[in-house]
Amino acid sequence: MRETEREIAAIGEVKYREETPVSGSGIVGTFGTGAGNTNYSVLDVGNSGAKLNADYTVEMTLRVTDVDRETQIGGASGAFFGMGCENFTVGFDFATNKWGVSPTGGLFASYAFHPSEIGTTCVLDDGYFHTVTFDCSTTAIRVFVDGSCVLNATSLVRENNKYCIFYPRLCTVEFLSYAFKYNGSWVNDHLTGGAIVSASTWRDRGSGYGSDVQSFVGSKLVDSLRAIEYAEGLYDALSPNEKTLVSNHRSLVDARDAYELLSFVPPIANGDIDGDGHINAADLLAIMRFIVGYSDPGFDESRADYNGDERINNRDVLGMMLDIVNGVAA
Repeated sequence: MRETEREIAAIGEVKYREETPVSGSGIVGTFGTGAGNTNYSVLDVGNSGAKLNADYTVEMTLRVTDVDRETQIGGASGAFFGMGCENFTVGFDFATNKWGVSPTGGLFASYAFHPSEIGTTCVLDDGYFHTVTFDCSTTAIRVFVDGSCVLNATSLVRENNKYCIFYPRLCTVEFLSYAFKYNGSWVNDHLTGGAIVSASTWRDRGSGYGSDVQSFVGSKLVDSLRAIEYAEGLYDALSPNEKTLVSNHRSLVDARDAYELLSFVPPIANGDIDGDGHINAADLLAIMRFIVGYSDPGFDESRADYNGDERINNRDVLGMMLDIVNGVAA
């Protein structure tokens, strides 16, 4: 119940596909398919030699490009982005567009990703920057994308990991920012540019990128649907008695209603040729041009039959003109 209430509260202000500009400097990571990890650049949070014996969170803002969905590794799609640890790997499988966790550690060049637990569908290489958070504890491994939980795995938990390496495989990842929280405190607090290299071990083995800081320009897409659906799933899984104890369920219902209102697209009225929500002289002119043999780009004949007699002629023009003059047309 507490987790359900927390996820409902995390929805916050409901957004529908709002784009916000993103710019800054960071590091680019790639990973080839050569044996022996011969061609890669990765972000090594644990610096390979250190044991991560406490709960930790890694948060990064990144954009994924150049995904190779054709090449296979070990009989499975090789395109992957995620975190390799000593005794598990958690990552994104571009073949299924889902996050998962595998009991196999260190899935570098030669190992296929076969997750034992799988999360929800999530598009990562859509051209937008995303904030991805890996939250590892002794009870669960959770992944969040733009604040929404996309994986909540409990079969494998954080246990004495010797390293924590983030890497792309058969894709390119632009790391715009990086943060590392260890045992409740931020060790590296949302660093950018060259500070990413200084605060972690950034390894380059012939990828062509290495520690060169690059400038990024793009945007983030903010949409509340995934967060709403995740909270709804948690609530639906509760027993009837438990549901009565969720103090902020009304907020979840209101969030769903608000999202449906924001995402509603009203049907285009017959006669609204340009689809601007109004029937006016511009639409009338478009029909008149069509009748005399001119077809404007984007002209939709299905909306030009104003009187519904399955023909487009002067009767449609006359009917529309009278409605516009009399204020009947929308």
